[in-house]
Amino acid sequence: MIVLPFSDSVAVAALSIVAFFVGYYAYYPPYRALYADLLPQRLYARAQGDQAVLRGAGLGAALLTGGLLLSVWRPLPFAIAAAAAVVTTFALAPVVQLDSDCANPLLPYQSLSLRQLFRRTEVRAVAAANACLEFSFSGLKTFIVLYIVRGLGHSTSVASAVIAVVAVAYVVGAPVPGRLADRFGIVSVQEAACLVYGFGLVAGVFATTLAPLLVALPTVALAGAIVLTLPRALLFTVAPTGSAGAAAGLLDFSRGLGVVLGPVVVDAVIQAFRPTLGTTHGYAAMWPTIGLPVLLSVFLLRSLRPRR
Repeated sequence: MIVLPFSDSVAVAALSIVAFFVGYYAYYPPYRALYADLLPQRLYARAQGDQAVLRGAGLGAALLTGGLLLSVWRPLPFAIAAAAAVVTTFALAPVVQLDSDCANPLLPYQSLSLRQLFRRTEVRAVAAANACLEFSFSGLKTFIVLYIVRGLGHSTSVASAVIAVVAVAYVVGAPVPGRLADRFGIVSVQEAACLVYGFGLVAGVFATTLAPLLVALPTVALAGAIVLTLPRALLFTVAPTGSAGAAAGLLDFSRGLGVVLGPVVVDAVIQAFRPTLGTTHGYAAMWPTIGLPVLLSVFLLRSLRPRR
């Protein structure tokens, strides 16, 4: 992050970005695993919901201040981000030390490889469902602005307002799934949210104006917040005790598959249906393309019913 704003060539910038993402995806699995190491299982869902609120608040603050900081001095936001990463890592040091010193005999840690972990049916089901959900979300966030601007003919300011509504619904709805999961079970809540979210997305193909989207948007966005919050807690629940690190890495891998494939597949479908869906220049085809994988995840989660 420090080197990137000072890059004087595409090659240096590319190496900086590769180094950042390698570090990012190496950092997050052990960070996520701390939740499973330090919390009782009954708090997994609630903890992930609370973390989603804080993550959304941090993202919002970064988006609001990033432009201002860039105007002051271009490397400034990168330097602040790098400092924040270092400071928060050292702030976690006491937690990591506590985890290392814990002599609790109820935590029989197992040294499982990803291959051994992936052999478990329930783990595969959660990872596959998560890939479908990330596929949907990645396709949505990539093309939602283009759908509103090019498909429906509105301005970028209108698109920004729609995204703001989604962001607010996500932050407001993030604590909800943990509380619901405490009462009804993680799988039940996830299945219900996926049905609302999936059918809501698929129904978007019939909209030719912004009005019906705005009516359904808060409910669908709230369901989406629930859907994206619970998979990690669910995987930690079904994974063997002590394999949280491998489970977190597997979930990030499944997320990566969805993030990469989502925009590629959605773009190909839009191009294919451009002549058929001429009213929206083909962009309406994105809705069933990102909605059907969400509904598919419901069937993948059926294998978890005995455990719920």
